Amino acid sequence: MGNTNDDDERSFFSEAPMRPAAKAKATLDEKPHYLGHRDRLRERFALAGPDALPDYELLEL
Repeated sequence: MGNTNDDDERSFFSEAPMRPAAKAKATLDEKPHYLGHRDRLRERFALAGPDALPDYELLEL
């Protein structure tokens, strides 16, 4: 039983390739995603009625 390349387990722990750089933070020109949340709720309520909203969203109106 000699050492062959198939028996060499050292390569199992080699370094993983680097991840791509993370996306830059939102710029100052971009608005937060939550702006207009209640307006969107009101619109959904007007179009589909109270059954389209969970109770916790009805409370926000």
